[in-house]
Amino acid sequence: MESFLIHYRIAAVALLATVDGDVTLVLAGVVAHLGLFSLPAGIAAGGAGAFIGDTIFYTVGRTNMRWIHKTRLYRRMGARAETLLYRFGVGQLFAMRLVFGTRIATLVLCGLQGLAFWRFALFDTLSCMAWATLLGLLGFTLSNRAAWLIREVKSVELAAAGVLVLAVIVFVVLRRSVSPVVS
Repeated sequence: MESFLIHYRIAAVALLATVDGDVTLVLAGVVAHLGLFSLPAGIAAGGAGAFIGDTIFYTVGRTNMRWIHKTRLYRRMGARAETLLYRFGVGQLFAMRLVFGTRIATLVLCGLQGLAFWRFALFDTLSCMAWATLLGLLGFTLSNRAAWLIREVKSVELAAAGVLVLAVIVFVVLRRSVSPVVS
């Protein structure tokens, strides 16, 4: 990925950010520190690429409503996911970047629930640019320690996912162990 970024520069940042924003944006900051392109250009390209990728998943949800509603996964988890979307609203577009494994589901759900595209575009663009700025600056500032930083970002994501899975298991076990009072 590093050599692809170095060779194709800004275009590579935009393209790779559609798929993997975290590592791409950190590496964009590193490459900007090397002087191959400006940091603001790398941040803008990364934010634009992330927005394009997010829009694809939003569109999948928006255009496949009937099929998604019929899936076993949606019948099982849909009501809970919708409740969270209603509770947190468009703020979830910011939170999804922090919680491992929730980005795609959140984007599809936004489309599925009929969130107006202008609202999605506005808040997702803000989210993408904030995330691109944060990670681009991290890569730029810590470019000497970029390899370490990339491993740390991935390990934090994995740890967060593990904690989330453990919390769900504890919740399910506790919920099943508490029997309703029968009179």
